[in-house]
Amino acid sequence: MYKPPYVIQPSSLDFFGDKLHGTGKWTLHKITRPFDPVLMDAPQEFAQYNFYGYVGKSVRTALEVEREDAQLVKPQAYESVPYVRASFQTPEPTQESVDALLVEEAKKAIRVMLFGSVDKKRQMYIIERRGTRLDAEQKKWIADKEAFEKVEDENENRHNAEEAKKKEKAQEVIDKYDKAHKANELFLYSTQEEVEELFQRLNPHFPADFNAFYQVDLAHKLVNISFEAPSERIIPEEKLVFHSRGSSLKPKTRTEINKDYVDCICSLAYVLAAQCFNLTGKVDNVFISAYSKALNPQTATFEESTLYSIVFDRDTFNWVIRPKSFQPYESLVFFPHTIELGARLNIQPIDPLDLAPAGEVIPGNNQFVDVTKRDERYSHGENKNEKNNDRPDALRTNQNRLREAAELVVTCQKASVPFLQTRLGMGFAKASFIIGQLETMGIIGPQEDNRPRVVLVSSIYDLEKLFES
Repeated sequence: MYKPPYVIQPSSLDFFGDKLHGTGKWTLHKITRPFDPVLMDAPQEFAQYNFYGYVGKSVRTALEVEREDAQLVKPQAYESVPYVRASFQTPEPTQESVDALLVEEAKKAIRVMLFGSVDKKRQMYIIERRGTRLDAEQKKWIADKEAFEKVEDENENRHNAEEAKKKEKAQEVIDKYDKAHKANELFLYSTQEEVEELFQRLNPHFPADFNAFYQVDLAHKLVNISFEAPSERIIPEEKLVFHSRGSSLKPKTRTEINKDYVDCICSLAYVLAAQCFNLTGKVDNVFISAYSKALNPQTATFEESTLYSIVFDRDTFNWVIRPKSFQPYESLVFFPHTIELGARLNIQPIDPLDLAPAGEVIPGNNQFVDVTKRDERYSHGENKNEKNNDRPDALRTNQNRLREAAELVVTCQKASVPFLQTRLGMGFAKASFIIGQLETMGIIGPQEDNRPRVVLVSSIYDLEKLFES
């Protein structure tokens, strides 16, 4: 079972203080990702937003990155092969070569003479043509040479272009290797300054203005992130309902809108945590808080209120983020967190929280708390329940409630959080936790879209055998 390495408890100051006035214990770095509502429609973008797609199936570990880096083979740079030009072999025409050519032509042109000498006639043939013929042969030779050189230039350009493409492709492979190797080096051996620079790349791609503050505590492998939660107006007020005549839009209830909003802002925390874990292996824990700003009519100033705080650790995160079974709010039970919901799942502001690794002291008089000790100043509420949960009778009570819920689910062949809340009088968080336990035990199947869960155990007899085993 997961053992939390950190304790979160109420404190007088938040880690980040008041973002509006720049107060707080930490040196903060700000991230701003504006959303353009003119070019993109926020509700439509939100309807297509895939939280799980931006989280990914899992986050990388140092062992996986080392294995990937060891398999990388640096390619060799491509050396271009020079083009060897051919030379024009035809000799340049001279007077002698033209005379020889004319002699042969004269022999063919003048064969028999009825009157006069054949030789004299042939000599006259040569004399009449030698001047103009030399010019013509030289012009033809120059034209042939230019055509040959043009063909050679085209061949050389084609060859050079092919060599350039080969070199470019080889360079792309080298750049890809360098980028992957550098990313792996940053993931494994990044310094404090490099990590702070890496976190400027955080972008949840959310269809609303995104403002966040972060602080890197590399000595404790911890990152603190506080982001401004989006407005509730981002949630669509209608839902698609399927019936026998097709489908139609139906207005959501206030509880459904609140539930969607809680899942929305909790999913943002998962997206940010996954991106943090994938940026560097130097961070093993991500402490995320969501805050909202509201105008106080009495003071005419904006005031901040903290909505929730969550501590994500890499190992548990990899185990929780699974396809088809990932539920944003329900999955918080696997991490130390603080959130307060009303009767209609409306989120309530909480006191600012501190995060404390066991037995350490960090700047700003922020004392880290030992996880084995309880804070007696807050003996009511959650701390009291956690303290009572350590007793054997509380453990037996939890086991009895789990068995009672399992028998009800198997008997009715129906399993859902509202069903357990209605039939057993449980709270939302308790019912969500028991649903997760029933899925882990193999009594019910995973959540698939909006369809009801499948009950895998058919009888009470099979359930008893499962509990005995």
